[in-house]
Amino acid sequence: MPHKQPELPQYVTSFVGREQELARLTALLVPEARNRLVTITGMGGSGKTRLALHAVSLLHPHFADCICLVELASIQQPLQVARAVARAI
Repeated sequence: MPHKQPELPQYVTSFVGREQELARLTALLVPEARNRLVTITGMGGSGKTRLALHAVSLLHPHFADCICLVELASIQQPLQVARAVARAI
């Protein structure tokens, strides 16, 4: 049975600005960059998730079978990170 790709959140508003950050992020995420982990940091509410999801939507053809969102906002203990990742994938 084929694996069903989880759906990522969709936004109804347009993505405006942050072209420089988007370009840097997509350059880090393309397969040719060979990065195993990319971390986006910033204050809460600064748009990190929105930026990441927009970058992923642009790169979807490269990663059609291996994109998932791991929500870490509610994580209280470091050991819970592995469980959250396992659940997401």
